Amino acid sequence: MTDIQIRPVDDDRDWAAFFELPRRIYRCDAHHVAELTRVIRDELDAAKNPITAACDRQVFIALCDGEIAGRAVAIINPQIDRVRGEPTGLVGYFECVDDAAVAGELLEACDAWCRARGARSLLLGVQFSLNYQTGIQTSGFDEPHTFLMPHNPSYYPELFAAAGFVVTKRLHAYRVRVSPDQPAPAAVEARAQALRERGFRVRSMTKLELESCMRDYNTTWRDNYLHTPLSDAELSHLKKDMSLFVDPSFCLVAERAGELAGYLFAFPDYNLTIRRWQGRVGLPQLARLIWRHKVRRRIPRLKTAIIGVRAAFRHQGVSDLLNATLLQRAARRGCETIERSWILEDNLASIRQAKRLGGELYKTYAIFGRPVAMPRSGTREVA
Repeated sequence: MTDIQIRPVDDDRDWAAFFELPRRIYRCDAHHVAELTRVIRDELDAAKNPITAACDRQVFIALCDGEIAGRAVAIINPQIDRVRGEPTGLVGYFECVDDAAVAGELLEACDAWCRARGARSLLLGVQFSLNYQTGIQTSGFDEPHTFLMPHNPSYYPELFAAAGFVVTKRLHAYRVRVSPDQPAPAAVEARAQALRERGFRVRSMTKLELESCMRDYNTTWRDNYLHTPLSDAELSHLKKDMSLFVDPSFCLVAERAGELAGYLFAFPDYNLTIRRWQGRVGLPQLARLIWRHKVRRRIPRLKTAIIGVRAAFRHQGVSDLLNATLLQRAARRGCETIERSWILEDNLASIRQAKRLGGELYKTYAIFGRPVAMPRSGTREVA
């Protein structure tokens, strides 16, 4: 009989098992980029990450016959509760071997911990909030994943279904191919040129503007699904954390007569370099990243993270102006493709925008959910 044990992570041995598990699961997956152990450890440290400090969380591991077989982090974020209108538990950082019994026991432990804190439902695939890596991959497993996007085995949705989870929201990723001869489609370029003739201009974002644009993002995206505003502490932390990865060529602001109209954040696909690090990050790795992306400056792939247009400038084609400029700059740097993600399945405006650029849907993701379970007979509650 298989012995499955679920226990909270509270010592170095358990943390070592937590970080060892992905190496076991993905050792034969050619498309997986290993997580950076130091980055994930800092993300889960309330002393280093403001969003972790603002939430309650419990890290779990699952052992099967004494071997590490699963992990998950149960999270309570009061801001998510306010947005959803009911107490909600989150399950993030999930990894598990292909074993429904192990996954079921692990998710039950997360369920019980969240239920003890008043949660009435669970969302799986959310790491603290939707401002961070989100979703469980559900298709497109034969393609590498890009910077900031998740990747997981194809059997995960089956494990979740067996545990009573259903899809609550789907997320899309579109791939846009960059043509060196005509970077922007004719219709997009025509709308962009019309705005240029009206006095609109696009330029690179300065480092000082990074935070101000993210503050505007708090307002521009406030009606988006499960949107929670970034706090001042989070904004400061993100600015510091992402400073190495920002390439001014691909972080753009659109303005008219000096007034901000819109902005776009895109990043080189650093996964092309990070995949060689095998989860380790230090000075040698950072030096290679700087050499490849900031000295050689050839960027094979980009990932668009955020595009926002201020209310007073919507429905005028500002997004086309930003996208046309991004495509032109991408072509000059030897870029072959740009990923547009993650896009909500019901965000029709963003979907139309991706298709106008010639984008093809090539990956899908999902957030899974279920009501919290009633305690089973003989089941001990997790404190």
